[in-house]
Amino acid sequence: LAARATRQMHRLADGRIVTALDIDDQWRSSLVLVDPVTRSELALDDHVFPLSIDTRRPDEDGMITYAVSDGDRSGIYLARLPPPTP
Repeated sequence: LAARATRQMHRLADGRIVTALDIDDQWRSSLVLVDPVTRSELALDDHVFPLSIDTRRPDEDGMITYAVSDGDRSGIYLARLPPPTP
């Protein structure tokens, strides 16, 4: 993870991390949710603009927003994060 990580990371109240990985030359990345205990990664989306990731709401209602640049899929997305595993 460290070799692919960026400064565009957001630690949630439950300790998980939402981060952009593998930024390409067009400033698009993979968006993943990382469990720091198990080091497991859950891919959320790709072709995401790293600076667009907004995680101000996940602790309230589990929602994040981000922008995607990928042809017909291009746009602003609102997504609900999965709950942490017990």
